[in-house]
Amino acid sequence: MNIYYVKVLLFTFLINTLLLPQYENFINNHYNVSFIPNNTQISTIKSRLLAQTQKHNPHYHNATTQNSKK
Repeated sequence: MNIYYVKVLLFTFLINTLLLPQYENFINNHYNVSFIPNNTQISTIKSRLLAQTQKHNPHYHNATTQNSKK
């Protein structure tokens, strides 16, 4: 095998193992940036859960309550 091809294979292997995982982490961290403060997120989740229980949506009901109505 030509020494040029060995160098190319070694170079691509090093690029794939050393640089690409860090770049993927950078991209993921970039898209996971939260613009909502933490305490606002908690209250939003609580109000969403409260709204789900008050709307009586059958998707959120327990299976035993649905079976007892039949």
